Amino acid sequence: MQPDSTTIHLWTFINSFAGWLSALGTIAAVITALYLSRKEHRVNLEVSAGVRIFFGQGVPQQKYLYVEVVNIARRPATVTTVCWTAGPFRKQQYWWDVPQNRFSSVLPVTLVDGETARWMMPLEELPANFAEIAGAELSGLSRRMRVRSVKVTVSTSTGEDFHSRLGKDLREKFLKILSPTRTA
Repeated sequence: MQPDSTTIHLWTFINSFAGWLSALGTIAAVITALYLSRKEHRVNLEVSAGVRIFFGQGVPQQKYLYVEVVNIARRPATVTTVCWTAGPFRKQQYWWDVPQNRFSSVLPVTLVDGETARWMMPLEELPANFAEIAGAELSGLSRRMRVRSVKVTVSTSTGEDFHSRLGKDLREKFLKILSPTRTA
């Protein structure tokens, strides 16, 4: 049985797309390969900030402001500065002179895949050290919204910035700093 001319034309039409589809597949494969190869060469840091409780043998329990940076990429990253970004609309940055204690890393610090840097400051030092941010950027009627806008920012030697919102416990501490003191 011979195929009729309509069937032949239909299959010729369908087969004409085979070249186009293979070309599109090749282009998609090249784009994916380029994306994945460049992804490995990017700096990618995970930043977090909050309140942590430290305790140990012979050491009384104490609360600390805690900032941690983890390199989650394969490329080494050099952290050069840690700062606080405040304000929901007009972003103002305040550089943090990181604590120089036995719990804190020294800046600049180079992190390879999976390494961590952290900075810890006793929580009772927070009001004195962050009074400028609190007074200049976070006070006013909408202070709860303003405190939610505060982020910790970590800058690298490549010029990239990585941000993180503050943990709930640290936001609450900022709100306590901003609350007017009541006198009897």
